[in-house]
Amino acid sequence: MGYLYFPYSGLLNAIAAFTVGVFVLLKNYKSPINKAYAFFAASVTLWAFNYFLWLISKDASAALFFIRAAMIGAILIPEAFLYFVMEFTGKKKFLAHVLNGILIIIFISFSFSPVYIQKVEQRLFFSFWPVPGLLFHFMLLYFITVLVYAHTILWRAWNEEEGAKKEQVKYVLFGIATGFIGGCTNYFLWYNIPFPPYLNILVSGFVVFVASAIVKHQLMDINVIIKKTLVFTGLFVFVFALLILPTIMFQSYLLRGAGIGGRILGLVAGGIVIIFTMRKIEGFLINVTDKYLFQKKYDYKELLRTFTNEVLTVHNLDTLLKLTVDKLVDIVRVASCAVLLFDREKSRFWVAASYNVSDPAATFTPFNGTAMSTAMIHGHILMSDISEKRKHVPDNIKEMVVKLSSELVIPMILHDKAIGILSLGKKKSDEDYTQDDLDILLPLARTLAIAISNAELFEELGKTQAEAAQKEKMAVIGTLAAGMAHEIRNPITTIKIFTEFLKERKDDPRFIEKFEQLVPKEIEKINDMITHLLEFSKPADYKSVEPVDLREPLNGVLEILEAEMTLSDIILKERIEMVPRIYGNKKYIQEVLFNVIQNAIHAIGRRGTISVESEDVGKHIEVRVTDTGCGIAEEYVQHIFEPFFTTKIDSEGVGLGLYVIKQLMLRMGGNISVKSTMGKGTTFYLSFIKA
Repeated sequence: MGYLYFPYSGLLNAIAAFTVGVFVLLKNYKSPINKAYAFFAASVTLWAFNYFLWLISKDASAALFFIRAAMIGAILIPEAFLYFVMEFTGKKKFLAHVLNGILIIIFISFSFSPVYIQKVEQRLFFSFWPVPGLLFHFMLLYFITVLVYAHTILWRAWNEEEGAKKEQVKYVLFGIATGFIGGCTNYFLWYNIPFPPYLNILVSGFVVFVASAIVKHQLMDINVIIKKTLVFTGLFVFVFALLILPTIMFQSYLLRGAGIGGRILGLVAGGIVIIFTMRKIEGFLINVTDKYLFQKKYDYKELLRTFTNEVLTVHNLDTLLKLTVDKLVDIVRVASCAVLLFDREKSRFWVAASYNVSDPAATFTPFNGTAMSTAMIHGHILMSDISEKRKHVPDNIKEMVVKLSSELVIPMILHDKAIGILSLGKKKSDEDYTQDDLDILLPLARTLAIAISNAELFEELGKTQAEAAQKEKMAVIGTLAAGMAHEIRNPITTIKIFTEFLKERKDDPRFIEKFEQLVPKEIEKINDMITHLLEFSKPADYKSVEPVDLREPLNGVLEILEAEMTLSDIILKERIEMVPRIYGNKKYIQEVLFNVIQNAIHAIGRRGTISVESEDVGKHIEVRVTDTGCGIAEEYVQHIFEPFFTTKIDSEGVGLGLYVIKQLMLRMGGNISVKSTMGKGTTFYLSFIKA
């Protein structure tokens, strides 16, 4: 069973070399590089196919013929590979080819004589292993010398080249390491080293990797043939194993001595298994090659659809930038990505959102000179083009490329000004950025510039609205202070009365006891009202977000609005359950509750009820504020959270702005919604995240 691996590894190598060689040649038969590779693949095919025929031979004469025929391929391989390397790197040496040609003619002339291979004999489990002649040793020395020379050329090219060409040379070097290490294991037994050619199958990998390196720059669909070759190889091994293994088991264990009957039963059993498993094995092999060896090309339509529906409609700047990076990484499959914004005050670009960049805190001075001109005219800077054409790269661009792992840099232009930069790293598929990519990404960057500008305007609008809300709130507080005078006057009157009688009744124990009970309590009541009023009048700290006990901001708001509700004959029903702490900003929450409850007061006008309830709903705490007021017309409900929209047409409206409240809730990760019925009342639903 183990012996069968060796001849069929040769067959697989022959199939891989022939298939990929023909594909490369037919794709671009005029290219010198493709022709050179086809010659090299033909040499490997000649060697590998005769290698297979040699190992399945039944007699010594046939084995000797096929191994000598295989050696013709082995003689041609080093010269074919050197020819390809020189075409591939552009380092052509005419004299080297002349010398190789002379040696090849000599070796091939004697390849079928005992001077080259004397005979075949038993070695290990191989019935017909070749015994080398004197000329074979010289050929092997020639083989090694040419390969070392080809390696040297490739190594120098790898150090000299940049960009995509450097990547291609890397593929070739990796292919050499894969294939020749595997192929060299064929020669151990020639010198009586007891190590069979277990790694011979790696020659197929050598052929595939080298083909990918040659064709990748010109034919982007080389991945298709590589994948099909690998899938075919996997299926061939699978089918072969299922046909041979049952045959051997039936013949060796179940039907000893059954001869042809055992073989037939084995083949039948293997065939049944193949029928029921072939499609599943094929699907498995395709999935594995896609997942681990290749990255599929991205769908342009999916990219446009995603940005149109999910990204460009977002008004929150931070969310917009993060979503942009996430979607580009996920759909375009880039190794790194960053969005930079221009800071007008400091006159520099800074990284606003990024993925897998070496320095996410980096800042950069604006493009200058040639770089900016190139970017403005062409709409992008492609680093592989600059490297391959040896263009001068400004220092600030070099710095950006290193720190952001950039391959494609696209300035985001709005009104002839760069408001930001979109940086994309290499594709995970190792493909270059094509004109098709640029046709999609350049307009996308321009549209993204508009979306970023809109988000910045909304952010500024939010700040403006917050400032307006603060001013209006201060005006409201002035009104509330007048309403609170009545509440404050009562405790002050009590304190005044006790103070007036204190001198006369200081020795009266009962009077002193009441004094100690009531006066501190009334003073504390006044102090609480003033404290809440002053605390509420301060602007919010929009950076502080922490776990908050819902009762604290609610009690502060109710303390302030209590006088107004009393004067309006409004009953408050508070049913706040023992809910967990919520995640947010205390001042945010206070402003939201103040605005919603005061709107409820104004909606009622006089005599009514306001209910404030809470409920634990999964990951959120929901607060419901319900009033028995006039309600909101159905056509207005969907607009009340829009900026500058109001239903208050008289001077009573304080206009704190539900738009601002909506933004505050979103900043805390929550949300606000409303349901209303004309003539019956309105309910606001506030959803907070649990801390």
